[in-house]
Amino acid sequence: MAKHVKNIEAELIRQNTELKQEVHELKQTILLLEEQVAFLTKKIYGQSSERINSDQLSLFGQSGVFTEPEQTGNQSEETYQVITKIRSKKKTRKQTISPDLPVQDVLIPFDASQCPHGHSDWLIVGKKFVRQEVCYEPGRLYVKRIYIETGTCSECERQTGLTYMFQSQAPHGLLAHSPLSASLAAHVISDKFLLDLPLYRQQRALKQGGFNVSEGDLS
Repeated sequence: MAKHVKNIEAELIRQNTELKQEVHELKQTILLLEEQVAFLTKKIYGQSSERINSDQLSLFGQSGVFTEPEQTGNQSEETYQVITKIRSKKKTRKQTISPDLPVQDVLIPFDASQCPHGHSDWLIVGKKFVRQEVCYEPGRLYVKRIYIETGTCSECERQTGLTYMFQSQAPHGLLAHSPLSASLAAHVISDKFLLDLPLYRQQRALKQGGFNVSEGDLS
């Protein structure tokens, strides 16, 4: 039994190491993409310099007639203030979903009582978080957190000497990387096309209910 627990612990440590490496690679990719976006933005919207031929004669052959500012003595000095507009960062998922919304945890169990290799001597060792969705019921919003079961088979370990980790399969979300659930999408579509309720008014209602989503995301 102690050997079985050690094998499970070693497998969990290995998975944790792989996840940390994946997170590190994703951070590096995000940093590279941000640099590329900043470069392209500066190239498109930045100030462009116009090259002037230094050998070109000035108007009427007199240098400095139109290139130097005229000083009359009565000209008042003006102070100009440069205002830089700072773009607000896009809200993260934690910022869009209010922590005051009720939470419902859903665990997706294994479909069968046997492991994928047909053995019945297997053990549930934990669960894994998959995603969370904002769901709608008449009169309220709530957050559904979806987990899947993780298990191991002692018979497979005895036969091969390796620890196999199995996970149940969660259904795919409505949209990738989006907390929008099927019930909330149906509610938005129904109000939009059956009740002629504009999206900006629905966005305000959802924000008051605890889900701060933009009108663009709803469309």
